[in-house]
Amino acid sequence: MISPEEVSVVIPTLDPDPITLESVPDTVETAVVSEGNRAEARNLGAAQTDGKILVFCDDDITFEESFFWQHVREARQGLVIGLEDFDFGLLLTRFFVLSRQVFESLGGFDERLNHMEDTEFCLHALNKGLELRGLPRDSIHHEEHESVGQGTLQTLQATAYLCVRYPQYAPSLLKGVLNF
Repeated sequence: MISPEEVSVVIPTLDPDPITLESVPDTVETAVVSEGNRAEARNLGAAQTDGKILVFCDDDITFEESFFWQHVREARQGLVIGLEDFDFGLLLTRFFVLSRQVFESLGGFDERLNHMEDTEFCLHALNKGLELRGLPRDSIHHEEHESVGQGTLQTLQATAYLCVRYPQYAPSLLKGVLNF
């Protein structure tokens, strides 16, 4: 059984009072990080916390406490749990659970990316033989808003970078970005 002291939540945000804090259990260590891009903020938050289980959450979601604990309890070596992404059959960091050991073995998030850093993390995990477990996106409530830093140019740049870094996944990445 996982105790609250063994779990850390990281929320990258520029909002001083993110709504996600409403859902995070009060007994769980939480780092709200506003420094750097999203990948840098996630890495900084992980470095500032001690939990052996890391939960990365966007700042604009809410969820049931039972949902949170169910997936924290499922975290284990060799597994990454997250919401299903939109285009690639991978995972979103909107709600993302893994052991610190997995996180550290992968070297954290690629700080060169402020968009598709979750895609890169998942491709890296797959390359290392880890299992990805997707959760339906509607498992949590997401406050709809205009996306920041996710325009067409940023998507194309990140996709090109990922295609070079992970050429075996290039067809899937291109198909996902082009939506065909």
